[in-house]
Amino acid sequence: MGKVIKQLGKAICYIILFGGMQFIAYFVAAAAIGAKVAFDMAATGGTPAAEEIAQRLTNTLWENMNWIQILAYFLILFGAWFVFAIRKKKLLKEANVIPFSKNRILPIILLAVSAVFLVELFFSFIPEEIMLEYEASVASLLYGNTVAVFLSTVIGAPIIEELIFRGLVFSRLNKAMPLVVAAILSSIAFGLFHGQIVWIGYATCLGLVMCFVSVNCQSVLASILFHMVFNFLGSTPFLGYLLGENMVLTIIIEIAAVVIFIAMIFWMVRLRRLEETA
Repeated sequence: MGKVIKQLGKAICYIILFGGMQFIAYFVAAAAIGAKVAFDMAATGGTPAAEEIAQRLTNTLWENMNWIQILAYFLILFGAWFVFAIRKKKLLKEANVIPFSKNRILPIILLAVSAVFLVELFFSFIPEEIMLEYEASVASLLYGNTVAVFLSTVIGAPIIEELIFRGLVFSRLNKAMPLVVAAILSSIAFGLFHGQIVWIGYATCLGLVMCFVSVNCQSVLASILFHMVFNFLGSTPFLGYLLGENMVLTIIIEIAAVVIFIAMIFWMVRLRRLEETA
């Protein structure tokens, strides 16, 4: 019981680090941007109304959301590094960020691609009003400078989220409880950080898949690759163009995605077994 409490406590601390550093980043950014907006408006003459300042502050934060998120990722990385540095341990080693077999690269990529289509299939069962809320939430991530969107969504999020949730949270929980339980708990925590109900649902499911990938490959680099491919495809408009409004084509593609997803899981399991018996 003591071991469970100890590892659970560590996992919770890493989750707090993840959320806390994001709060600090957004607080600092909001304070800095708010001060600049107020100063700029005052410099034009007159006393700006509080509502006007609030509106400009909101617009500026919205436009710079991805840059702020990138700042948050740097703070999270620094915080995690600092924690292990004072314990005289190496962050990457503790988070299992190590090379993995090249034989896994193709199945991981195909698994991620098929997962994108499965999420689209999941969306088709969600009520329209809830999907509108989800689309509004996602819009903030894809709005603004293209470079910032790419760095935040395709590079930053996969690296930092996998480092924390698969590399530190899941691995610590797995030291004190069954793998499936550790995967479920860490994936729920991962999903909850996405905020909106639709996002929470599929992010939790993806968290389970990425736990499988990291365990199968014995490296968090593998789940980072999966996460990067998924986020890249999910943040580009090609999927909508591919599916279009052709219902027959959509059904064929979705069926193919299910088959490929299952096939890649079996392929990776088989590779793992072959390595163990070699």
